[in-house]
Order: sequence, then C-alpha cells, then structure tokens
Amino acid sequence: MINNNKPIIGDDGLPVMEYTERQLARFKVTSVFDASQTDGKPLPTLVQDLAGDVK
Repeated sequence: MINNNKPIIGDDGLPVMEYTERQLARFKVTSVFDASQTDGKPLPTLVQDLAGDVK
C-alpha cells in the first residue's frame, strides 16, 4: 500500500474510515483494612507445612 497522504475513497464516494476500539483499565476507590485491625477468631491458614526444593 502506498502512503501518499491522500484519503482512500470507497465505492460510495466517501473516504474510508478506520475505527479502533480501546479499553481502559479503571479501578474503583474503596476502603480497605488489614486482618490485624479486626477482632474475633484467628483466620485459618490456607497452606500448611510446605516442603520441597525449587530448582
């Protein structure tokens, strides 16, 4: 394709338009807290006694 800075004209006589779609990551602002700031029974541990080597 040759780029000569002229618009490409379609079959209908109008310039051919190129459309792109963009998605933006957005994050919601919210309150957070640490488990140490709470009262109650201790939280259960999810992983116990890991053993083995990673080579």
